[in-house]
Amino acid sequence: MNETRIKDIEKYGVSAIGRDLQIKSLKGEKLTTGEAIKAKCYDCMNMYSDGKVSCNVKACPLFSYMPYNKEKIVKKKILSEEQRNELRMRFKKTNISL
Repeated sequence: MNETRIKDIEKYGVSAIGRDLQIKSLKGEKLTTGEAIKAKCYDCMNMYSDGKVSCNVKACPLFSYMPYNKEKIVKKKILSEEQRNELRMRFKKTNISL
């Protein structure tokens, strides 16, 4: 069944974010969380057959991560100065520079 789906994607699927990741998933390869979300959106949007646009399904828990969503909900964490210093110290221990 997956082989048929892969062939359909390769033949009819729009070249869009998530296409190659959907194929990778169907082949049983591991995906990161972000890759899995993009692959699922590609699948849910029927290979973006209607175009590379947002699904506008705001009730979907993945909506804010949808690749073509222009209303991305990004929650920035505001750190106190104390938290920043703590992070700097942690990064220094691991030799990561900011």
